[in-house]
Amino acid sequence: YTTEKLLLRKLEADLKIYQQIKYEYYAGELAEEDLREHGWEPFPKKVLRADIPRHVDSDRQVIERTLKIAHQKEKVDFCDAIIKSLRDRGSPERPVNQRRDRADESHTNGAAHEEKGDP
Repeated sequence: YTTEKLLLRKLEADLKIYQQIKYEYYAGELAEEDLREHGWEPFPKKVLRADIPRHVDSDRQVIERTLKIAHQKEKVDFCDAIIKSLRDRGSPERPVNQRRDRADESHTNGAAHEEKGDP
């Protein structure tokens, strides 16, 4: 569980860094060295600053990373639900003890009814 949660945090942090790189790419500010490292050509169009977030959000690689995060979040949420379910059940001995206590109560109550003459 902890490993899955840490992986989710790492994916989220990596996405933020990647979004910053993509922002610089669409703004035309990404260094030649970084372009080569990612295997990209300079973006051929001039993008207005106000439109850059729209380009970053609709970038296929950003979307793929966002979907990967959503998938990982589902895994973590599923693990949380299982842990909560197990925690809510209590220990395995608890239900047996409760049944035993109820049986003792009904036996005691039955004895009280018999003393009064009740069936």
